[in-house]
Amino acid sequence: MATLQREREEEEEEIKEKIKEKEKDIAELEAEAEKLVEAITEETEKIKEKVKIKKQSKVKSAQVVQKPITKPKKIITKEKARIKEITEEDIIKNLIQTYKWAYKENLYPWMYFIPEKKKDKDSWEEEVDSWASEWSNFLFDWCKEFLQHIVDKFDLHTKRPFNALEDREKSLEIIMDYLAKDSKLAKWLNDEKTRLRVYWQSLEKWGDILYDWAFLVGEERLTLLDLREMGADISKGFESLPAKDLRDIIEILVENKRASWIDKRSFKFNFDI
Repeated sequence: MATLQREREEEEEEIKEKIKEKEKDIAELEAEAEKLVEAITEETEKIKEKVKIKKQSKVKSAQVVQKPITKPKKIITKEKARIKEITEEDIIKNLIQTYKWAYKENLYPWMYFIPEKKKDKDSWEEEVDSWASEWSNFLFDWCKEFLQHIVDKFDLHTKRPFNALEDREKSLEIIMDYLAKDSKLAKWLNDEKTRLRVYWQSLEKWGDILYDWAFLVGEERLTLLDLREMGADISKGFESLPAKDLRDIIEILVENKRASWIDKRSFKFNFDI
C-alpha cells in the first residue's frame, strides 16, 4: 500500500516537472513573441513616419506658388537706326554695278528706245525680247532697291532712268508686260495695265520674316493694324506692303499651322516651344 502511494507521488512529481518545463517553454515563447511584436511595432512606426514625411513633402510642393512666366522685354531697334541711311545715290550706284547702261542714256542710247523693225521678223523679235528682258530685270531690281511693291506706269514717266525712254508709254508697257509674264515676279492690278504689283520678295518669305520677328520679340497676338504700325521694325519694306498682302501673308502662316485667326482682324502665332 505504501509502495503504491509512493509511485503515485512520484508520478505527480514527474507530471509537475513536465508542467513546469512546459510553462517555462511557454514563457520563453511569450517573451519571443513580445520581442517580435515590439520589433513589428517599431518597424510599423518607421514606415508610418516615412509615409507622413512624403505626404508633407507633397503638400508643400502643391503649395509652392509658381512664378508667372513673363514675356521677354521687347528690345526693338529700328533698322534705320542700325543701318546707315541709304541714299538714292547709293541705290543708283548699286544698280549701275549690275546694269552698266542704266542712267547713262548718252553712252548707251540704243537701250533707251524699242529696237526698230527689220525685214527679218524673227531677228527683230529676238532683239525686242532681249531689250525687254534686260529692262524688266532692271525694273524688278529697281523696285527692290527702292522698296516699291506697286509701280504706276505714269509715275515711272517721271523717274530716272525711265524718263529717258523714247515713246515712254509704249516702252514701259512692253517692259512691265514682260515682267508680268511670270506671275511669281509680278502681276497687273488693273485691266488698263497701268499698275503693276512687283513681288521682289515672295509672300512666303515675308511670312517667314514676320514669324521669326514675332518669336524673337515675344509677340504672340497681333492685329492687321499692328502689322502696319510695326512694319518698319519687322523688316525694310514691310510697312509699305499692300493691305491685301498682309492678310494673304497671315493666311499662308495659318495654312502652315504657324498662326491662327482669332477674328477677322486679329491673329495669334503658334510657336513650337
